Amino acid sequence: MLPASLVSSYQEYKRDTDAIATWLASTAKSCGYKIVHQAAEPSNTGKGRLKGKARAEAKKQQEATKSADKHIIKISDFVPLAEFVASKNICIPNSLITTLRRVITARGGFANKLSERGVNRDKASDENHGYFVGILDQVEKILNRRTRPGPTPVSTKPDNKPTATPSDYASNQFAGLEVYEPSEEFLEAPAFETPNKSRDECVDYEAEQLASFDAVIVYTWLLVKDLQNIRARVKWIWARYRAGLFDLCAAAIAANTAIDLARNLMDDVVPLMEEHGGVMKVLQCFHMAHMHMDRTNDRWGSKEYDVSDKTYYLISLIVGNLVDEADPSRYVLYEEEIITSYDPRKNRASMTGVEKFREDKTLIKSFFREVLGVLRHYHHFQVEDEFIRGVREMCETKKTPFYLIFAAQIYLDIHRVLREDAVRGYETLEKNHKFFIRELDEHLKNHEDKKKGESRMENDNKFLRAIQKELQASLEDRLLKKKIEMYENHGEPVPKSLISYLMFKLSPVWSGLMLYSVRAKMWEIGVVVVNAYKTITFSHHLFHALEKENLMRVNWPDREVVRSIVGDSQFFVGDPPTNAEEYHKKFHLQMGATAAAFTSMRRNNLDLASRAGGRNIKAGAPVSSMFLDRYQKGRIGQIDWTPEHVAKVIDMGSWKTEGSEEDGTLRLYQLNISERAKQKAEAQKKKNHKKLSETAKLQPELLIRSLVFALHGEATELAFPYTLMHRQCTELLRAVRDRSEPVLREIIGIKYNPVEDHRLVDVVAWIFSGLKSRKDKRPMIEARDAVEDFLRADGNAVKALKILEHLGNPVAVDFVDKVPRDEDEGKGKRKEKE
Repeated sequence: MLPASLVSSYQEYKRDTDAIATWLASTAKSCGYKIVHQAAEPSNTGKGRLKGKARAEAKKQQEATKSADKHIIKISDFVPLAEFVASKNICIPNSLITTLRRVITARGGFANKLSERGVNRDKASDENHGYFVGILDQVEKILNRRTRPGPTPVSTKPDNKPTATPSDYASNQFAGLEVYEPSEEFLEAPAFETPNKSRDECVDYEAEQLASFDAVIVYTWLLVKDLQNIRARVKWIWARYRAGLFDLCAAAIAANTAIDLARNLMDDVVPLMEEHGGVMKVLQCFHMAHMHMDRTNDRWGSKEYDVSDKTYYLISLIVGNLVDEADPSRYVLYEEEIITSYDPRKNRASMTGVEKFREDKTLIKSFFREVLGVLRHYHHFQVEDEFIRGVREMCETKKTPFYLIFAAQIYLDIHRVLREDAVRGYETLEKNHKFFIRELDEHLKNHEDKKKGESRMENDNKFLRAIQKELQASLEDRLLKKKIEMYENHGEPVPKSLISYLMFKLSPVWSGLMLYSVRAKMWEIGVVVVNAYKTITFSHHLFHALEKENLMRVNWPDREVVRSIVGDSQFFVGDPPTNAEEYHKKFHLQMGATAAAFTSMRRNNLDLASRAGGRNIKAGAPVSSMFLDRYQKGRIGQIDWTPEHVAKVIDMGSWKTEGSEEDGTLRLYQLNISERAKQKAEAQKKKNHKKLSETAKLQPELLIRSLVFALHGEATELAFPYTLMHRQCTELLRAVRDRSEPVLREIIGIKYNPVEDHRLVDVVAWIFSGLKSRKDKRPMIEARDAVEDFLRADGNAVKALKILEHLGNPVAVDFVDKVPRDEDEGKGKRKEKE
């Protein structure tokens, strides 16, 4: 079922018919009409007593419907109700007439088209179709006599053309369905009011739902309209991924979520399709109607291919014909021509319809067999997309689920957009994967020289070694080994055309989801390391103080990226410090001292350490974190799109867009600190602003658009090499200690204790203490020299940024040029280029 915060064309159509029934019934009843209705059938038609979770869920539904009983208004009652209302002194709202016209237009008759095409039809279907359209037409004519004076209602088409009259409906049976094309005008159109219910009345009305074949074709059209919008958005995303505008993980998660939402859209319509022969038959009839409407007779020509691409007919044939192979236990060996016949360098636009069909079939069949291999040889794969999920369901039921057909179409669409660049997804995954293994190895080596029991991360290091082994094991192509074994066991030569990691090379979505899984794990490890050692926090405090004292002459881009990700609020208690007193105080507050430690009236026996300990940096990336359970922790299932989740996604956090989608200049930028503060203040001023979860009705493809922006905006945060930054900051603090210790010994005297590697925090504390109590800047100057020397050496100032660029996440950082302050450093202004 589609989440409550989203809306589909089918739901809008049903809402329109229910709204008409509700207005007629409630208005007539308020004028004294005795309503004859039937109660809606309960949703649970099973027998016996429900148990466990099913019983709890049924109880929730029962409690939710206690406040209002649903009653069905028969279609046959529409005209008597309309005539009764028209006989009273009641003005009919124009919005009701507009709604009637939308429904009449949408139901504008498929019977003649299908009959002319030779589709077998039953008499009941013809009668139900004509009967319903006729009833609605009569109701419109009756109520039109009592409409309120005012402007003539127009349809909600994007071009705002006047609504077609009933005599125009027969000219083009599909044209009227444009009124359900998603548009803000349509979704935000004001609803007409219904009379207030009496205190004793607790009834909701809905229209009788017809399930004739024609009705199902209409519902299919509405569904396909939404699916086409989702497809267009997914292709838009991958075209911008190819241009380097979107991160691979963001594009992959958005694409798989798009299929998730499409499956929710299908939940309303597929059960009705099953009553008329199933999805495959309905799609075939739907395709034939389109072919006749477009006057297309070139069997399997380019014209029919283009039509079938919109009706999902050909892709349903390709996927449906694989049902017999859908058995992992009977996994067949690859045919060489299946792998080698696809050439992404070919110009697809110049291909014939037959050639395009063959290419589609090759791509689908190759990936399908890879998925079968995964299902056979992997008890549990690390990530699972909707294509894999659909194939598993096909193997279990021997049926072709509609969402698998759609997933296959999305898979083809991505290949059509990327062509030879489709393999880039795997290349990015491999590059990141190898870096993570090396990075874990470097981190462990950095701490292995500590004596046993001295390292605060000893237990965590054991865990990291286990993670490293998992990553190394996952680099092995187990499926390729199984293929080779199968050839050898059958006594056949192993083809040289076998491709390693073919499943990832064929599916950029799969590569992106796997990259997200590994990247998210490294992100979580990085946050733990940052909070355990706090070297990044110490370094940030020191560098900030040096800047405020106008001592720094170089920039540190890596530190600015961390600052933009984390925010100053997580580095400092309150606003960033601006003088020696505040450097000292806010540093110790961050390290775990209580505020009472800095008051002159404190008690002698007061514990100066906070019970909560030092302040940690909290993990961010709220939108990316929504997908941890599914893609990083391996819990199979859909994302539960609550209104809060939708609100979180479309809110976009601290990100803004500039440029245009149409001309390819769209860019995503993070708000600076002052902009974020202004945004927060403006939000607090809107006291009467309703929550998004209470009002939002978003089209699925627009949620996908917002989602890819939010995920891309958080990509740097997830990909940032925190463990590398920790090592950099450790080396920087060691350099500061070695350079400043002679001066610190001279200033502090016998109270000074040598700073060990595991207590590098102390060197920053001593420097701030000397500046605060003795007003001596010499330790700060020594620290400045050590920091500058370190940052100028070996590209240390931008090492993390270089890694991000290498891994496919380039970040641009703008700075104000530093100016030397001391006369002996040189005259004039000098720019530091990082």
